[in-house]
Formats: sequence, structure tokens, C-alpha cells
Amino acid sequence: MDCPKFEDMPELREDECHVWWAALTHCAAWHTRLLNATESARHRSYRRPADRDRFTVGVALTRLVLGAHLGVPPDAVPIDRTCARCGAAHGRPRLATSAAIDFSVSHSGDAIALAITAGGGGGAARRVGLDVELMDPATATEAPVDVVLSAAEHLSYRRLDAAERPAAFFRYWVRKEAALKATGDGLAVPMTQLTMSAPDQPARLTGWQGRPGQPGLMSMHDLPARPGYLAALAFVGSDATVICHDAAEILNDQGSLSA
Repeated sequence: MDCPKFEDMPELREDECHVWWAALTHCAAWHTRLLNATESARHRSYRRPADRDRFTVGVALTRLVLGAHLGVPPDAVPIDRTCARCGAAHGRPRLATSAAIDFSVSHSGDAIALAITAGGGGGAARRVGLDVELMDPATATEAPVDVVLSAAEHLSYRRLDAAERPAAFFRYWVRKEAALKATGDGLAVPMTQLTMSAPDQPARLTGWQGRPGQPGLMSMHDLPARPGYLAALAFVGSDATVICHDAAEILNDQGSLSA
């Protein structure tokens, strides 16, 4: 497969993070051609078509954007999914090259998003974590606050009106997922060990049990998302300017892969 030729692909500057937004409806049959053997096996493991399509769009978007920035065919982008703890292919995806680029993918409901950032200033690495969540009424009604909220967050949460609690819960959730993706810990670290700023305040990590220095190493952003969704972005290392893009053209233009 040839290198993607997206003439309008914006330049990724060192102090920027680009967030590409896609939808489940963007899924096309040709996207599966971009999956490698590991990704194809995971694709087949999903029982529900919507889950397969969400995964496919996430991989296709990642490979198309990274391929354009790296100047390589999208199916040749060297993505490593090895878990640092067990060695299985379900770890935090990363580039298996020396390129100073980090990325994070998230999907929920019919929303799919990719965050990509270059290395931080002065040669310092910047890692990014992205999370988007559909504010599902059923989940909000039975919100597992004891699994997500720290003791300090519980105090703020209990002071909220009942109508305010669902959105507040999801705001805490997306911020913590983004932070844990950025550090690479994932769900190996309980969310209750992290404390975030209040939901109505700008996103900020205020405490991490056992890691008192972590808040000083992380910056966070709440992202604009479509109605019914919340999203957050976290950086380990230097902060970055966040720029959002619509991925529809990239995912719909199969001709952009031609020679």
C-alpha cells in the first residue's frame, strides 16, 4: 500500500497535540486492509459489529494519521502493543521507532478520537493520554463511585445536587482514564488513588497516592465533545497546545492512499 498523500494534513509542531475526531458511521470496508495480524485477531474477537467497527476506525485513523506524519504506508506504521507487565499484545500502543511522537486512542458509543503529539521542548519526551466517554444514563444511575472517586472527591461529590452527580462522575472518570493512559499504568492502578480538581474547575491532577510528585509532572485539559459525551486529555512532561480536527475526510477518502 502506498504512502498516504493528505495534502491538507496539518503540520504537527513540537508544542502541539492534535486531536482527530471520528464517528462510527465513518467505518468503511477498506479500513480492515490497514490492520496487521495482531489487530485483525483482535477485530475478530469482538462479537458485536459495533465493537468491531469502533476498533477498526480507531486503528485505521491511527495508521492513516501516523503514516502521513512519518511518510510511510499506513499498514507499515510500526505500532507496538506489547504489555510491559505480561508481554501480551494488549498493552498501551506506541510507536516502535525512534520518532518523537506519542499517541492515544479512545472510543465510546459512536465517538472515536485520536490524540497525537510530538516530543516536548528541549528534547524532553511528552506522553499523552486521551479518554472519551458516552454519558450513558444506565451507568450514571448506577455509577460505581466507590471504584472511581478518592476520599477527597467523595466529599465534593456528596455536596452536589442529585441532578449534577451523573455529569460530575463522568468528568472525574474521563480525567482519570486520560491520566492513567498517559502514565501507561492503565487499570493496574486503582482510580481511587488519583484525586482530580472539582468537576466545575479546570482539569488538574491534585494528588496521587504513593506518588506525591506526579501532579507536578502532569498537565490536563477537558476537551469539547459532542452532546452526551465528555472527554479529557493528559500529558506527562511539558504541556501542549491542543488543536482539534475532523477525521471524516481522511477516513472517507480511499483515493488518498493511491500512488
